[in-house]
Amino acid sequence: MKKLNWVLFAVLAILLTASCQKELSNESGPTIILTPSTLDSNYLDTVYEFETQVGVTDTIVFYTYKYDAQKRVVSINWQWGDFLLPYQDSGSIKYLYIGSDSLPYESYMTATYDGMIDFDTTTTFYYYDNAARLIKDSAINRERNTGSSFYRVRRYVNLYNYSAGKITRQASDLPIIEPSPIGYPPTYMLDTAIIDANQNPVTTVNYVSYNNNTSFVKDHDIIIGYDNKPSPYYKLNIFNSSSPIPALDQTFFLNYTGRNNYVTYATGGSTVNYTNIYFSNGYIKKTSYPSDINPTFTDGYIYTYKAF
Repeated sequence: MKKLNWVLFAVLAILLTASCQKELSNESGPTIILTPSTLDSNYLDTVYEFETQVGVTDTIVFYTYKYDAQKRVVSINWQWGDFLLPYQDSGSIKYLYIGSDSLPYESYMTATYDGMIDFDTTTTFYYYDNAARLIKDSAINRERNTGSSFYRVRRYVNLYNYSAGKITRQASDLPIIEPSPIGYPPTYMLDTAIIDANQNPVTTVNYVSYNNNTSFVKDHDIIIGYDNKPSPYYKLNIFNSSSPIPALDQTFFLNYTGRNNYVTYATGGSTVNYTNIYFSNGYIKKTSYPSDINPTFTDGYIYTYKAF
């Protein structure tokens, strides 16, 4: 499988400083034209995750969104650069629908690592209430290494409950097949998220149990600040299939939770501040923040959009 590792510093200099129409190309596809004034140009096309070190900007991974004629997301595909060790070659998540339903009932995610030696697949089913809110998701995750006998299967179940200004979640992470010695014991979690007037989760507290759901201890809390601009993820029909509870691992292309965009994210006594740049239609063009590896480095995402 072809692995991409290309440098965007010259293109990014133009992309981030000019105010007219921009172009960004990658070697595996056509040139992407950013035209924020075009009708429906607030549908995500490709999101580039980047890292800047000592003046050089590299694309770490890019995520490409595919839609059907009803503007429903049918897949998200991603490709990593091969300079990451261990690197993730590629992955995709495909969404399945019943008839013309706008909400997916199932997704299938697959990822390959280390030159396709390791495989990771997750099948998830989604359940909603009459208000189109996610009330349950149930997933089976399988990990396999083709170069050894390693094989792991786990089941994840999340139950969500909604009340005025608050969302709660009961979650379990249970082994079905676990290598010996057991690396990950059965885990149960309780989460509570407080929601602001814009339906953004602003604070979350997580409790965890490793002793068969008999007692819980606080694991972490999260405090998030938002801008007043529309999140491009909220535009997507799959937004309601995403967990409404923020995650510790902020994978932006999956763990989006708010109607607006992050400006601060605090947990464990540390705070990350996001610097956002927007198109004229209010949708985000770029977000950047100090790297957790070295605060003099910069990580972030660049967003491109498509028209229907």
